[in-house]
Amino acid sequence: MSAVNKRIFQAIVVSGSRARLTRKRDAKSIYGWARTIEDDRFTLETSCEMDFAVGDEFVLEVSGKKYSLLCHTTLEHVFQKGILSFKALGTPKVIEASQQLRIQVSNVEGTALYNGSEIPLTLVDVAPGGIGFVSSVPFAKGDRFGVQVNSSFGIVSLVVTVRHCRPIEAQGSKFRVGAQIAEVGRVDSGRFLRFFEDAA
Repeated sequence: MSAVNKRIFQAIVVSGSRARLTRKRDAKSIYGWARTIEDDRFTLETSCEMDFAVGDEFVLEVSGKKYSLLCHTTLEHVFQKGILSFKALGTPKVIEASQQLRIQVSNVEGTALYNGSEIPLTLVDVAPGGIGFVSSVPFAKGDRFGVQVNSSFGIVSLVVTVRHCRPIEAQGSKFRVGAQIAEVGRVDSGRFLRFFEDAA
């Protein structure tokens, strides 16, 4: 980790910032708080129940006041009282907090399997725990349905829950949808996170 990124990350940690961990193999997420960092190792605290094991790999998102951080990690230790120790894999991505920890994508098509119909969609951004897409059909907050994404690593099948849906005025009858991943199989989870890493 570079000295600059380390200083930024330490500033984030000092603030006790909110953190989210998404396990790569099944996209299961928990929330907690960043605590400390030393070189490429750091600790988090969580009150969430978990079935994580040493060696599991995660995508870590930390949201600070000035900066946000995205990092691929592996779990090294599970201590008492919900304290977890991780090692960074590769160089963390640091962005200004005004930006979202989402990666824009283009030319990625898919299909929503909604109420017995197949509805074409176009992905516009991806995050470790969700997707954003454009559709010609409006969805309601809380709608839950299957999605198939035609990624460069093969078709990725997900079950998502809609968080918001807004009309796109400049595109007439198009709608911008944000959805959280609710279910994903092990193979599809690996493909999705490879797709996300490639986009990042």
